[in-house]
Amino acid sequence: MGGEFLQDTGNRPLPGGTSAVVFAHLVGQAPDVRNRVHRYLHVNGWVALRLTGVAAMDPANASFTGLFNTLTDQRWSPRWCDTFEVEPGWLPPIIDGRQDLGTLRPRVAAELGVPAGV
Repeated sequence: MGGEFLQDTGNRPLPGGTSAVVFAHLVGQAPDVRNRVHRYLHVNGWVALRLTGVAAMDPANASFTGLFNTLTDQRWSPRWCDTFEVEPGWLPPIIDGRQDLGTLRPRVAAELGVPAGV
């Protein structure tokens, strides 16, 4: 990938350093995984999705994917998505980590015993 990957993403393409490398390895071992993907999220994003119904990722987590142009235009990279076989439609919007994501889903609030709208 040369220096372009580092120049765009700010990362080296290493397992554990970029989740796209791990995803590509997983797909290489079990190609059917691609057919079951709906969203490309890290664990904290998945938890937030389950709690609020909103899929999003903050710029810091996006930078660890290897799919985000951290050092250039601060957008998901079509080039790196193609390289790692990640569909751009799986990627969530990027929101500032200081923003509220949303409120708890009513069912989740009831399960947790907290007021709706938290």
